[in-house]
Amino acid sequence: MLTINKILNIGMYIATIPLIILSLISVLLADFSVALLLGFPFIILGVILLIIKNKLLK
Repeated sequence: MLTINKILNIGMYIATIPLIILSLISVLLADFSVALLLGFPFIILGVILLIIKNKLLK
């Protein structure tokens, strides 16, 4: 059975892996606006998950 911590960790992977891929693409294209525009939802997801995880650990 998945605990809430494992679910949050999976969510962090879902938020982090696309950001890494987008960063590599933007470095290759020499245009960081691509990573910023396409990665913005993943950044928001990661921040929300970090806030939830921080509140659960207290």
